[in-house]
Amino acid sequence: MNPFSGRSKCAARAAFVMVAITTLLFAAGCGFGFGGGGNGGGGGGGGQLLNGNYSNTSLKGQYLFSLTGVGVNQTVTGSDFFSEAGVFTADGNGNLNILDDDFNQSGQLFPLNGTATGTYHINKDGTGFLIFNYSVRVNYQITLIDDTHFYLTEQDTFATGSGSGEKQDTSGFGSIPSGTFAFKMHNLGTTARVGAIGISAGNIAGFEDLLVAGSTIQAQNPPTPITGLIETPPDANGRGQFNVDGVLLYYYVVSSAPSSGKFRFLSRTGSLHTGQAEVQTGGPYSNATLAANTSYVFGGSGETGSVFGGVHSAGVFTSDGNQHITAGVFDYTQDGSVFSNQMLQTTNAGTYSVDPTTGRVILNLNPQSGLANQKILWLVSPTRAYFVANNASTVEDGAVTLQQGSPFSNSNLNGQAALFMDGFDTAFKDRSGALLPGGSGSLKWSSLADSFDVNANGGIGSGTLSSQLFTTGTYQVSSNGRVTVTVKNLNNSTDSSTVFYLTSANSGFMVQEDQQVNIGGAFAAQSGQ
Repeated sequence: MNPFSGRSKCAARAAFVMVAITTLLFAAGCGFGFGGGGNGGGGGGGGQLLNGNYSNTSLKGQYLFSLTGVGVNQTVTGSDFFSEAGVFTADGNGNLNILDDDFNQSGQLFPLNGTATGTYHINKDGTGFLIFNYSVRVNYQITLIDDTHFYLTEQDTFATGSGSGEKQDTSGFGSIPSGTFAFKMHNLGTTARVGAIGISAGNIAGFEDLLVAGSTIQAQNPPTPITGLIETPPDANGRGQFNVDGVLLYYYVVSSAPSSGKFRFLSRTGSLHTGQAEVQTGGPYSNATLAANTSYVFGGSGETGSVFGGVHSAGVFTSDGNQHITAGVFDYTQDGSVFSNQMLQTTNAGTYSVDPTTGRVILNLNPQSGLANQKILWLVSPTRAYFVANNASTVEDGAVTLQQGSPFSNSNLNGQAALFMDGFDTAFKDRSGALLPGGSGSLKWSSLADSFDVNANGGIGSGTLSSQLFTTGTYQVSSNGRVTVTVKNLNNSTDSSTVFYLTSANSGFMVQEDQQVNIGGAFAAQSGQ
C-alpha cells in the first residue's frame, strides 16, 4: 500500500525532506529561498533586473496555473513525471490563498485537501516568485507577460517543472462550458491529440486525431469520433469534472464568454493528461482560410522513444491560399542532435487542405532533406491552430500562429519579453525570465534555471538550483522572422546558440541548438505595465 495514498503532494514531499540527504536542503526550509528585493533590488537569486514598471499590484485577482515536470516520487524510492493544475488568489500586496492544487504523479492524483496560504513578490521587470506554504514550502519562479498571463517554473531540489498561468473570469463559474471548442491534449511520452468537440447541455461529441507513441495517424482517413460528458458544473474556483474519449479529467474555467470561452484540464486518474480547449471561431473554413502570401509560425515539443522532452521544433511557412505552401524553413532538435535551418524545397515547398466544417488541416511540408514532415492542425480561428506532428518517432504537439509584421529586420526585435524554456541536457532543465533586445543586434538576458537529475542521490533523484543569470548576447534577424541568437554562458558556462522564430515583434518560439541539448520554449512581449 502506498503510504501517501490520499494525502496531498505536500505531505509526500515532506516525507522526502525527512529521509533525503541533508545536502539537498537549503537554509531552514525545503527548496530554495528566493531573494526578495523591491523594484530596484535583486530578483530571485539576487540577479540584476531588466526594465519595467511591474510590482506586486500587477498580480491581483484569481489565477489558474498548470505545469508538467519531474520529481521525487510519492514513496521516495525514485523519480517520476508529474502534471499539476491549481487556482490561487493574489491580493496585490504579496499574499496568496491557494484554493485548489491537483498534483498527478505516476497516474495517481494527490489533491490539496483544503486551502493553504502563500506569499509572492513581483520585480519591476515582471520576474518574481510564488511560495506555497504547505508542510513543505513549494517555490515557483514567475515572469509576467502582462497583468493576466505569466510563465512559471518550479524551483525546488525535489522537483523541476514548467508551465503557465492566466487570470480567470469568475463571472461564468456558475455554468458548464458550452459551444464548439478546438482542443489539444498530451499524455507524457504516450499520446498527443488534437481535435474539436461540441458541448451542449453537458454532452460532448466531436472528432480528434490521436497520435500514439511508435505509430502514425492515417491522415487521409476521417478523424476519429469521440464522445464524453460534463459530470459536474464548475465550483466556486472554476473547477469541475468531465470525461472524454475514455479519459477522466478535471477542467478549470478560464472564461465562459461565448466568443472567447477557454478551459484547461488535467487527468484525475490513471494517466498524466494535460491540455486546453478554446472556443472555435471563424468557420466555415476553406483553403483560403490560410490566406494567400501569408506566413504562419509553429512551435512544438514532446517526447521521443529515448528522451522525455527529447524533441523541440519551430519554423515558418507561407501559404498561397489555394492548397500550396510556397516557402518555409524550420529548426528542430531530437535526442541531442541538431537539425538547423531546414529549408523547404523551392519548387514544391508543400501542400495543405482544410476541412470546411471541422477546421482540420493536413499540412505537408517538403524540406530539401527529402524527409517527410506532416502536421495535422485543428483551427482555433483563422489565425491560430493546435497541431500534432505525424511522426512515429516522437510524441510532439504544439501551436501555429499567424505571423504579423514581416518582413523583419534587427529593429523589429527591440522590446522586452518574458521567456520560458524546458527540456533536457545532462539533466531535466527549466528556465524562466526575461530578455531585452536592443534593436541593433545586441540583447540582455536574465533567467533562473532549475534542473533535476533522476540518477542522483542513489537513484532517488535530486535537483540543482542556479542563481539568477544576467548575461548578454547577440542576434541577427532574417526577413522571414528566423533569428540566430548567441547567449553568453547560458549553458554550462559556455555560449549557447539558439534560434527564434518571430510570430510578431518581440514574441515567438525558440529552440536551443547546442549538441546534446534538447531545450526549447517561447517568449512573449511584455505589456500592461
